[in-house]
Amino acid sequence: MAIMCAAALFAERRDNINLPFVDDQSVLGKWTSVDFVCKTEDFKPGQRQWQGDLYLKDLTFLPGGKMPQPWWTWTKGVIMHSGDQTAAKYEIKKLSDGKEYMFWEWKSGDYTIRYEDPCYYVLTKDQDAVKKAVELATAKVVKKDNIDIPFVADDKLVGYWMSVDFVGEIKDFNPEDLKWKDDLYIKDIAFMPEGKTSYPGFRWTNGYVISPADSTAARYIIKSMDGNTYLFMQWKSGDYVFKRVGDIKVDNITLPFKDDKRVLGEWKSVDFVKNISDFQPGIKSWKEDLYLQKLTFEPKGKMPQPWATWTKGVVMHHGDHTASAYEIKKLDDGKEYMFFEWKSGDYVFRGQKPMYYVLTR
Repeated sequence: MAIMCAAALFAERRDNINLPFVDDQSVLGKWTSVDFVCKTEDFKPGQRQWQGDLYLKDLTFLPGGKMPQPWWTWTKGVIMHSGDQTAAKYEIKKLSDGKEYMFWEWKSGDYTIRYEDPCYYVLTKDQDAVKKAVELATAKVVKKDNIDIPFVADDKLVGYWMSVDFVGEIKDFNPEDLKWKDDLYIKDIAFMPEGKTSYPGFRWTNGYVISPADSTAARYIIKSMDGNTYLFMQWKSGDYVFKRVGDIKVDNITLPFKDDKRVLGEWKSVDFVKNISDFQPGIKSWKEDLYLQKLTFEPKGKMPQPWATWTKGVVMHHGDHTASAYEIKKLDDGKEYMFFEWKSGDYVFRGQKPMYYVLTR
């Protein structure tokens, strides 16, 4: 779906993650996900609302504000993610069945990128996990890799990859006999030029995928098998196997500036359509909320966002390396409309034709 995109023309939402630690003995231990709801009052014990697989399987709270994942820490009522810079609230309630449930805000891209209210994971406590949590927290050995590795390009890696298996060793992988039968934690990943990735907090250099949050440098190997190209990436407890499914599309974003007095000012989104010809004034095709709210064109090719510039007919995004065409048309209702190419992940990673935002001045 094109609205679920990678490209963004305004800053992602960030929370204050520098909260002081306040203890909460009631939260210690392992909590297992049982449901996912958009409002806490939607949850009914024994009646699952979410019909799909639950992405988050569990949460473990260790003493002193620690969690097994090094990018997560907690304080009373809040879990902080150092990579995404989100502070997600949790609340523990005893419901009519006599059990305690945790309602935890899920601050995904819907919150950070699309500025929507978070939904909630509902979890129940594993009563036997507090002791295990304490043992994990007091473990003395935490292995860290050298992540101070300079960037070296690898053209073979740049592209869009889908995960297909998880194996103990590379030799265990057989495309005709996949070993991992459950959901794969990482669904896909795009490796972009200059060491960037689509996975939050990850970067890469030739031979390694680096996670600064937990100080790991995971080796990767690319192999050709059965006519396909596979990427084997260490997960420190096995190897993820990815299949190459596409290239990263990069546009020319060094276009010279040409003025366009007609485009100056603020334009507000009114619709999102597959083709320009699909738009009908007064009839909204896109039934959901519009992710892109507006575009502002300032003199001399400038825009409010420092990573975006424009020239006549084109908006250039210097972070995503996209050049999106715009066209202004006067339609039958006498109004001028801008049709702006939306070069999201569907375009950059999957090579699809971009859809269009429709805006009015």
